[in-house]
Amino acid sequence: MKQNFESYCLYKISFVSKYVIRTKVKMKDAVDINALRRAVNIATRRYPYFMVKLELDKEGSYVFVPNNNDIVVIPTSKKNPNLCSEKVNFHLLYVDCKENEIYFNISHALTGGKGMTPWLMTCVYQYVVEKYGIEPYAPSIRKPNSP
Repeated sequence: MKQNFESYCLYKISFVSKYVIRTKVKMKDAVDINALRRAVNIATRRYPYFMVKLELDKEGSYVFVPNNNDIVVIPTSKKNPNLCSEKVNFHLLYVDCKENEIYFNISHALTGGKGMTPWLMTCVYQYVVEKYGIEPYAPSIRKPNSP
């Protein structure tokens, strides 16, 4: 998919607007960052259109290309990493967490809030699987291995 440079800003120091959708999910227990990292990377494989990075093609247009690097899951800090940067493995999304809160961050260039929700729900479902070793009954949630 080709994108015109003026259609949205990339995330470099020279740009102000980031167009990031940031959604918080509050859990009952403290978040296990290792279980969350496993869960996010398993769950996101269900959404291959989010597993991309931006590159310039020979005509100077930005194009989405596959990015098989892991999705970055990090502790929440005062300064969020820039999307498309090396700190987030060049992805247009990442996840951060602190205490019992999980923050899902995704570029609006990839999706809106409605398109983000199934990915978020799959990630949380898989987190419960990874952390507690159970498979909750959740028929409306898209599972990582579902079509």
